[in-house]
Amino acid sequence: MVPLVALAAAALASGCGTSNGATIAISDARVDTDPDYPLAVTLGFTSATAISPTVTVIGPDREWPVPSAGIATSPDGTDHHALVVGLRPRTEYRFRIAGKNVIADESLGVTTGPVPDGFPKIDVQRTVPERMAPGLTLIGLSGIGGGWLIALDAAGRPVWYYRPAETLTFAGTRQLPDGRIAFLDTRWRALYLVDVLTRSETRILPEQLGVDTIHPISAPTAICCCSAPSCARSPASTTARPSRWSAT
Repeated sequence: MVPLVALAAAALASGCGTSNGATIAISDARVDTDPDYPLAVTLGFTSATAISPTVTVIGPDREWPVPSAGIATSPDGTDHHALVVGLRPRTEYRFRIAGKNVIADESLGVTTGPVPDGFPKIDVQRTVPERMAPGLTLIGLSGIGGGWLIALDAAGRPVWYYRPAETLTFAGTRQLPDGRIAFLDTRWRALYLVDVLTRSETRILPEQLGVDTIHPISAPTAICCCSAPSCARSPASTTARPSRWSAT
C-alpha cells in the first residue's frame, strides 16, 4: 500500500442557517474541471473576513476530511484556492466548507467525467478494505499506451493517474514527505518525481547526482544510488545514502 496524500478543498456558497452563531459568509464559489484529468478539480472561494477553513468531501458511500495542506489561502485570509484529488470517474460529489464562525454550506458539487480513451482495464478479483492499511494502492503499468501510474482506492477503483509523455517502467515507487511520487525508470535508470496535483514531472539522471547508477534496494519501496567502486559492494553498503535524492 502506498499512501497518497488526498489534498482536497471545496468552494461553497452561503445558504445555511446561523443557529450555531456563525456569521462569516462564503462567496464567489467556483469549481473548474480539466477534461484530460477528470479525477481532480480546482476550487476557489472567498470569505468576508479572514478564516482558516475546514473542508469535507462527500461521496456516494463515504466522506472524508481534507488536510489543511490542501488549501491555499491569501495573506489576508480571505481568498482561498485548492485542488480536490482522489475522485472516482463518473461519480457525483458535494463539498462542505466550515470553520470557526463560518456559515457552513454544501451547495457546491461536481460530477466527474470518464477516464481517457486507452485507460487500462484493471480487474480486481477481490478486496477486503477492513483488512487494508489506510491509503491508496499505487501501481505502475508499463508498455500499455506508453505506461501508466495509477492509484486505486480500497475497492480497487482508480482515483488518480499519471501518464508520462514517453514509455517508462516503474520500480521502487514511493511517496516523498512533500507529497510527490518518486519512482525509478528501469529502462533509462533515471529517477522521476511526479507532482500529485499537477502531474508535472522532474527527471533526475545519475550524473546529476554525481553517481553511476540509481537502483532499487531491498528496503520496501526504496531507491538508492552508488558510484564506482561502491556499486560492486554488498547491498548493505549501498543503503548508506537512501535519502541522497529525496530532497531534490
